Amino acid sequence: MKSIDLFLNFPIMDMNRNVLWEHPELAESEDINRMNAFWGDESWRQAAYTSHQTLFEWEDTEKNSNEDLVEAFRKRLEDKAGF
Repeated sequence: MKSIDLFLNFPIMDMNRNVLWEHPELAESEDINRMNAFWGDESWRQAAYTSHQTLFEWEDTEKNSNEDLVEAFRKRLEDKAGF
């Protein structure tokens, strides 16, 4: 059948408390490293924040909803891991 049952406790409250802040540059490096390890790379930043161009650079300015982040992770599981 080539199938498995997968139950994943998606730690959204831990993410919100430690990494997914309104000002993500203030999060501690060990928390960011844990998020990178859970997600698999740093692409979670694009899923977690909406960026916009300022006069000098692109900035992550608005945190997306928890549902957006969960959907991005579900899509990542499908695309990258084949689930």
